[in-house]
Amino acid sequence: MRLVLGISTVLGAIGVVSAFALFYLGERVFHLDRAHIQTLMYLKLSVAGHLTIFLTRTRGPFWSIRPARVLWVAVLGTQIVATLIAVYGLFMTPLGWGWALFVWGYALAIGSLTLLKPHCWQKGPSILHRRSLAGPMNSTSSEAAAKALQVKTGLRQSARFGHIRRDIARLRKYRGVLATPTQLVASNGAM
Repeated sequence: MRLVLGISTVLGAIGVVSAFALFYLGERVFHLDRAHIQTLMYLKLSVAGHLTIFLTRTRGPFWSIRPARVLWVAVLGTQIVATLIAVYGLFMTPLGWGWALFVWGYALAIGSLTLLKPHCWQKGPSILHRRSLAGPMNSTSSEAAAKALQVKTGLRQSARFGHIRRDIARLRKYRGVLATPTQLVASNGAM
């Protein structure tokens, strides 16, 4: 949970600072009127918010695992619609293609700053939670087994049962867990 809170805090802070920086640029540097700044901010929040999905879905760099086609289509589709709304001014002041490209470039530049993730983001919970899971583990607790599995072996639980059995076998090897996969599933209340 600390990892999720840490990542969300950093990304949230970057988002807020970049939004205020864009507002400052629009008002003080480019001398845009309020209506154009509102459209500029709408497009920035839409684009940057959706790009955050690609930054947070993997532990490592966003390009390490290709996104699913449905995610790719959904994000690109909504961003095309949002850009067209801002460019042609549906329910708002039209922004124009030049400013829309500026906002896209700005959002991509700010997003690239988050590529400089700290080492602990890429390693996952093994760095942040090593001490909390180092103590003795209850052999009937499937939650503790899953956490220890992530910490010790760096493996993620899969939805397929074959992978879970293999991962639990590896967990037994590293942690000395005496429970069988059937006991772990039964203690969780499944089946």
